[in-house]
Amino acid sequence: MQPRQVLFRAGQPFANVYLVRTGYLKTVRHTDTTHERVLHFPMMFDWVGLEGIGLGKHGYDAVALTHTELVALPFNGLLDAARQDAQIERALYEAFSLAQSAHERDADLMTVIGAEQRVGRFLALQAHRHARRGLPAGAFELPMTRRDIGAFLGLSLETVSRALSSLAARGAICIDRRTVHIIDARHLAA
Repeated sequence: MQPRQVLFRAGQPFANVYLVRTGYLKTVRHTDTTHERVLHFPMMFDWVGLEGIGLGKHGYDAVALTHTELVALPFNGLLDAARQDAQIERALYEAFSLAQSAHERDADLMTVIGAEQRVGRFLALQAHRHARRGLPAGAFELPMTRRDIGAFLGLSLETVSRALSSLAARGAICIDRRTVHIIDARHLAA
């Protein structure tokens, strides 16, 4: 997929679940015609489209942020394979459980009170996600815009920019365009 290309839109019929091989997406729910709420930033090894299992249709838009490769898995075929092989069934349940845990962890960011703390924890979470996938966690590119980060954290673009500047001034991070260098990980996680 190319950047800004839509994988699926809210309301479209559900048929496949997707596993991200490379790249980043954002999942978005539109609250009205002008506002969007970013739900998650799926990256390598994350599942996309799981909400459609229960709904029978997709509950949000999925949009590529970078060049992205996905594996499309027809859900009915996946269920058939799981019925025939206990290992596939177990792997499927584990994957779905991990995906649910990731969404719950993302939702926990909204319980943090201060904007700087929300942005700091967001960056710490991104570093952790990179480390779990064997990617560099000390310096990584943020493929999402500051507006996207704000729509995810419930903050304005200006507030995200101020929080990033404050974290940089405190020596917790260094930002070079879209690349974030983590200087003091403990400060971010606090």
